[in-house]
Amino acid sequence: MLMAKDQNNRYVSLLTLSRAELNEHKKKIYYCPCCTGRVFLKAGKVKMPHFAHAAHLTCDAASEGETEEHLLGKKTLYEWLEAQGYEVELEKYFSSFKQRADLFIRHNGKSFAIEFQCSIISLEDIRRRTRLYLKHDITPIWILSERHVKWKKRNGFMLSTFHWLSSSGTTLLPKLIAYSPKTSQFTILHQLTPFSERHVFAYPKIAHTQSLHFTELLNTSINYPLRNQLWLNKKQSWRLYSAAYATLDHLFFKALYDAGLSPATIPNECGIPVPYMHLYKTNAIQWQFWLYDKVLRKKNIGDLVSLGEWRSSLICCLKEEKIVLRYMPQAMVMNPFLPMEQYILMLEKLGILKREKNMYIYAKSIEPFKPSFLQKEDIFYQAVKQYYEELMVKANEIND
Repeated sequence: MLMAKDQNNRYVSLLTLSRAELNEHKKKIYYCPCCTGRVFLKAGKVKMPHFAHAAHLTCDAASEGETEEHLLGKKTLYEWLEAQGYEVELEKYFSSFKQRADLFIRHNGKSFAIEFQCSIISLEDIRRRTRLYLKHDITPIWILSERHVKWKKRNGFMLSTFHWLSSSGTTLLPKLIAYSPKTSQFTILHQLTPFSERHVFAYPKIAHTQSLHFTELLNTSINYPLRNQLWLNKKQSWRLYSAAYATLDHLFFKALYDAGLSPATIPNECGIPVPYMHLYKTNAIQWQFWLYDKVLRKKNIGDLVSLGEWRSSLICCLKEEKIVLRYMPQAMVMNPFLPMEQYILMLEKLGILKREKNMYIYAKSIEPFKPSFLQKEDIFYQAVKQYYEELMVKANEIND
């Protein structure tokens, strides 16, 4: 903790005290602003000066055993925001819902709670804290320690449920924000696009605090095209290597084989990027196959396909847990049909479906993939890239 109350109920911040002042203040008595329990000023030579609760006391709102990284992060982020002219409240405690934010500011009439998260906390704790902030019209911005950014090749990253729950942005455009207090450097992963449950493509932006304004953390504009070649390479790798664990005990692979397919021959149209796809924890290859299998596989060219068929098939897959939703902190209420609806629009643009009033016509068959399709696959994904970007622009316009 960097804030406490003295015996006169006045707040004391350690950010502005000199070493001589710190030594003087160590003689005084202080209390936690959250639980009102006794705290002690620690100002040694190794760790940054801070307040700590007495060993026998517990405080639900305050973080115990704060690391040097967390203390330094709060300090440098506070100074970064203050230098931009914001009135920053350090370690603000909300007594109405018993929660404390590392930093609190107001911007354009809106309230923001900034949480610098260095340790991995429970998923339920993140959900609870996020829900409480949103319930009280406060937008939480979770900033992870830069140590939690797991880079893969190029624009690839490994994300866990913890990362997703810590994401910010919008339901359409989630992003992950990380920070290193040692280097005063932000890493922002824009436009998170999951290929699988763990592997995600994103556009990283690395910037020093001197060249980054707070509003950049709020930026949700679409500036990034789909890197279709990275997606295609990953899908080709999946075709090649997933057979190693493709057993009949696995529900998806069994359904694949029952449909006369294999990982090597799964159609191009199963596993294509669409807006909102991150709302499904299930990877795109699987959830799109399940919908294709239930809605289109047994259809003939010219058959009608209703939106109701798609919806009932999705509901069935959700009940059977063939498709699993991903909890997104930005949305108090989530529409599970959004990825499916975007997939239908993509199939329409690809000529698979043709709209006919309130119905669709199955206009072009979906064929198993063959090695001879490799050149066609490149052309196919060039079209997917164009249509994906068009759909993203349209979806963003609707959200605005």
